[in-house]
Amino acid sequence: MLHIAWIAPLLLLVAYLLSPRHRGEIAERHVRRILKQGLEPSRYTLLNGLRIPYGGGTIEIDHVVVSRYGIFVIDSVRLPGVISGTEVQERWKRRRFGRVLRFDNPVHRNRQQVEALSKVLGIPQRIFHPLVVICGEHEFKGACPANTVKPGQLTRRVRKKGQFLLEPPQVAAALQGIQAAHLNTRDGFIRKKAW
Repeated sequence: MLHIAWIAPLLLLVAYLLSPRHRGEIAERHVRRILKQGLEPSRYTLLNGLRIPYGGGTIEIDHVVVSRYGIFVIDSVRLPGVISGTEVQERWKRRRFGRVLRFDNPVHRNRQQVEALSKVLGIPQRIFHPLVVICGEHEFKGACPANTVKPGQLTRRVRKKGQFLLEPPQVAAALQGIQAAHLNTRDGFIRKKAW
């Protein structure tokens, strides 16, 4: 009888661990750790788990890195398997273990995140650098879209931007604008540097 009492909680735990929400949280934590460890606090400010107004509702942004080199808007997703899709396609496909799953193009979602943050801050979109980090063992069938990276390439891609796009007062204003605009945060802000 005791064994039966353990089955229901065990099944619930397994269902949660296999859920898309849990897999997404794993990807977010992994990317947050990479950014926190790989970027110098004196040059980059990392903000996580933002929710800002957009189009009559809200939009969530996993990670924002604010620096003099621009504002990096980073979406993290976990997509193991073989992925097929381009920057312009509305939906992508993922094949794993013989199953095919269709899902919304994360590059499109990342563009919406940039657009929302640009409008909220009143900063032109040319100052923003959109990036989608795809976690999990994956490969693209065809060419990998331009704004997608693997976790191991992320900090190198951020550091590659070496031209100043913002002055220190503009960086401070952007950070204040983001803080004023956020409606709710899942994990709170991680402030690395006060400009």
